[in-house]
Amino acid sequence: MVVKAPDDCPVCVLYETNRGSVVRIRSSTGIGTGLVVGQGRIVTNAHVVGTDSEVAVETNHGTVFHASILRSEVPHDLALLSADQADIKWFPAKMVMSSRTPRIGSAVFVIGHPVGLGWTLTEGVVSGTRIAGEVGQFELLQIDAAVSPGNSGGPALDANGQWLGLVSSKLVGPGLENISFVIPAKEVRAFLARAEIPEKK
Repeated sequence: MVVKAPDDCPVCVLYETNRGSVVRIRSSTGIGTGLVVGQGRIVTNAHVVGTDSEVAVETNHGTVFHASILRSEVPHDLALLSADQADIKWFPAKMVMSSRTPRIGSAVFVIGHPVGLGWTLTEGVVSGTRIAGEVGQFELLQIDAAVSPGNSGGPALDANGQWLGLVSSKLVGPGLENISFVIPAKEVRAFLARAEIPEKK
């Protein structure tokens, strides 16, 4: 009798590789998600931090600390947090991305904290591209992976673990399901450059 070897789980590896870069953020507006992009540097959505000058951050290992808001751009819905925690081992995200917009139909994976449920993984596809922005115009990725309040600011990854961007918003209303939007990584990289934070090589 031939015993088949257990199947590999590439999605499991993707999750295990990237969850250490994801943090939970608690502000006066509620719970959100953040992505570690450098030593003591975390990027999230501007609407996650609101008008707070400081927020609570929790790492995947359960360490809780406070981080200050270094920069916030409401029109682009992006914010950069700064934390001076010498006793924390940081796991910056690998900011690898394709120079091209991901193909519609390609797989997408989201890690975040829907309704506070920490480090949850959801899966879907890139559903389309849209234009948004109050100042100028920039592209958003539309995805059908399930996201809920608490996912905002969390990373969206492709099947190779390349970072596609940050979850920003979703459409809600009767009959609407899984219509969510991601700020592309190129927009986040431009934001970090404006904040004068060097990319991790």
